[in-house]
Amino acid sequence: GVFTDGPQQGLIGHGMFTLGDDWGIHMANQAIPTPPVTSSQIQTWVKNASAHGVPLSLDMEMWEDQSYAQTTMNIFTALDSAVASHPLFTMKNNTDGDIKYSGTWTVSSGRNAGDYKDDIESTEANGDAFEFSFTGTGVDYIAPRDAAYGSVDIYVDNVFKQTVNATSTIYQPLQTLFGIKGLANGSHTIKGIKKDGSSMAVDAFVVYNQP
Repeated sequence: GVFTDGPQQGLIGHGMFTLGDDWGIHMANQAIPTPPVTSSQIQTWVKNASAHGVPLSLDMEMWEDQSYAQTTMNIFTALDSAVASHPLFTMKNNTDGDIKYSGTWTVSSGRNAGDYKDDIESTEANGDAFEFSFTGTGVDYIAPRDAAYGSVDIYVDNVFKQTVNATSTIYQPLQTLFGIKGLANGSHTIKGIKKDGSSMAVDAFVVYNQP
C-alpha cells in the first residue's frame, strides 16, 4: 500500500483501470464498447488489491444523458454484491427494514443517477427523521449531495454528534455525509433529523464489523 521511500514516500498506491477503450467520451456518436474484462477478473483484482492495502478505481464510460453499456453495469452489479457480503463491512440500502422513517418520505428509483441500488428515500419537511439500528463498531451515512439538500443533525446512540451539510452545485451520488468508527462492538443507532434545505435524502449505510 504505502510507499516507504523515493519521491512518493508516504503516499498510498492506487490502481486505476478503464472498462472501455478510453477514459471518457470525447467525440459525437462515440460508441461505448463492451468491457475487455469479465466480472470475475475484476473481483480478483479487488481481492488482490485489498490484500495489499491498495485502493482501486474503475473508469466507466457514460454519455451526458447518463446512458451506458449494460455489460459494464452488469460488472458493477456483480461487484456490488461481492462487496456487500464482505466480512468486515456490510452495505444496507435505504429500504432496509432496520431503518425507521418518521414523517413523510418517498422512494425515488430507476433514475440512473449513480445511487446505491439505483434508489433513494427523501423528505422535504424539516423535523422529519431517519433512525438506523445496527450491530457493529462503526457506521457511515451515505446520501447524495445536490443544490436541493441542506443540513442534517446527526445523533449516535441518542447523543448529538454534528450537523452535516449536503449542499452541492451539482448532483454527487454516494457521498459519505457522516461516519464514525471505534464504537464498542454491539447494538447502536444513528439518527438524522432534517434541519434545513429543500430536501433530505438517505441512500445507504455502511456498517463496520471490525473487532
